[in-house]
Amino acid sequence: MYEADFLTLGPVFQWPGRGAHWPARFESWNTSLSRHGIDPDSIPAGISTLTGASESIYKIYAGKKGARVWGEKSPNYYGSLTRLANYFPEANFVVIWRDPASICRSTRRAAQRNPWFAKKGIAHRALLGCEKLKSECDRLRVHRARLHEISYHDLTSQPRKVMEGICQFLGLPFDPRMTTLEDADRTAIYEGEHHKMVKGGGIVAPKSPGDVLPQELEVKIERYIAFWRRKYGARWPALGSFPVSSAAAPGLLERFRDRVLYVLYRTFDLAMRLFYCWAPLSLLREYKARKRLHDAAVIEARKTANP
Repeated sequence: MYEADFLTLGPVFQWPGRGAHWPARFESWNTSLSRHGIDPDSIPAGISTLTGASESIYKIYAGKKGARVWGEKSPNYYGSLTRLANYFPEANFVVIWRDPASICRSTRRAAQRNPWFAKKGIAHRALLGCEKLKSECDRLRVHRARLHEISYHDLTSQPRKVMEGICQFLGLPFDPRMTTLEDADRTAIYEGEHHKMVKGGGIVAPKSPGDVLPQELEVKIERYIAFWRRKYGARWPALGSFPVSSAAAPGLLERFRDRVLYVLYRTFDLAMRLFYCWAPLSLLREYKARKRLHDAAVIEARKTANP
């Protein structure tokens, strides 16, 4: 499934009543059910755990597609891999590494058409989230979970080689159709300019970036890459996804300030998830309706300003 993000609403099952109306809350969060063509009436009744809820929906979607394996792709799980491994001990994890500068450029482009990417601190989350993802991968290895790592650059420049590796990891036969987007089902993917390439016909390597990040952010990214290279050596990032940097590493005070800010942003994210989990459904529907109107107005204003 594409960014169903069921794990983010795990607390819904910790509330008295054990997750009553959880399909409605999952749908309110990111339209995960309707985007994947899942009828709420097809979900078995009596489910009271996150594992049961997510597994039931994964299997329904897999059955619709005739799939041999089921699961999900989502960047929002970068800090939750070990939690996922606890929920699904037999899971296989495929992690895609990408240069944080490229991630930030992508989110800045997406912000022109999607206000979610324009929220305060999105670049800060992306940068410090890279090291968080590394720590989660390290913990998976300690627990001997099955983990396969690839780079975004290799995926787009050598799709056949990378997909053959993923198939070998999952124990699935390779199909040449995996190297093209022709006839791919993109119905579950959100609309937006930032998804233009994935909704195209082929897997292509990104062109040289035409947009420039703010100098302060560009320099901070370079400093952190230098810091990680010196801290981890050849161990990480070892896939060649991150450029070599000769910049001075950030000092202890800068790293402390950045860590505190990162925790504050992530605390806000948690508060929003708890709101979707526990707020009365009537209040949640009113909030979503107002948010849609606000986002539509913001997008229209940006289109007018940048036609």
